[in-house]
Amino acid sequence: MMRFRNVLPVVVAAVAAMLGGPDSARAGYSFRVTELNGAGQVVATQTQTGLGNAASFTFTGLTDFDVTLVNNLTITGGGVTKATPGFSINALNPGSIGKSVLIEVLGDSFVNPSVGTASFISANAGPSANTLAASLTYDSSVINGNAALTAAPSVGSSYSGITAALLGTVELKGSMGNNVSSLLTPNPGQGSNFTIGGPFSFYQTILIGNVTTAGTGSFSSATTVQPTPAPAGLVLGLTGMPVLGLFGWLRRRKAAPVV
Repeated sequence: MMRFRNVLPVVVAAVAAMLGGPDSARAGYSFRVTELNGAGQVVATQTQTGLGNAASFTFTGLTDFDVTLVNNLTITGGGVTKATPGFSINALNPGSIGKSVLIEVLGDSFVNPSVGTASFISANAGPSANTLAASLTYDSSVINGNAALTAAPSVGSSYSGITAALLGTVELKGSMGNNVSSLLTPNPGQGSNFTIGGPFSFYQTILIGNVTTAGTGSFSSATTVQPTPAPAGLVLGLTGMPVLGLFGWLRRRKAAPVV
């Protein structure tokens, strides 16, 4: 019995290693909002770094828009990372008509899923509006390594966000109609499989394009980076290994000759 108690912690540790355990959370977030004219050129931009989980912040540095980060809740652990950024958008005056707003969300130092894990992104999102009508495109991607937003774009330049190698991108599209709440499509959307190469960055963009009427709108989303399911036979085989090993140990112990 003493020997069995000595072996049991090893078995438990092996099972825990296969099932996964909690990991550290991300270090911080960077946000950028960029106002674009009808030709896609930068009119104004504002970047805010160092915001934490569940932060809120209002970007007032644009020309014809105010954008408020209403919520930025991220849950990470147990092998997955889930982010739910939400924004409100205020097209202030007729000068906003025909313009677009690009919102970028970048979080670094994520470790769920772990290095070498085959993963995918799943996302759903929806806008609502009050007299603000626009097209809307939401992209969610992973960047291997701890990425950072590039230097702020200059006025008059073209800008479409980070151009690093984006993995597993999910793209959802829709519009922000007059007094309408809707979901982007597909809903949910699922990206292609990719492999985590280390601590990674979670990068999301919301492009509110071609505003047609001054007014207000809002955007909410839920996006998850998660492991791809293992084949059923492999899961059963892995979960059975500790038990089979324990039975083998007991069988050998029972069969051992008494001295």
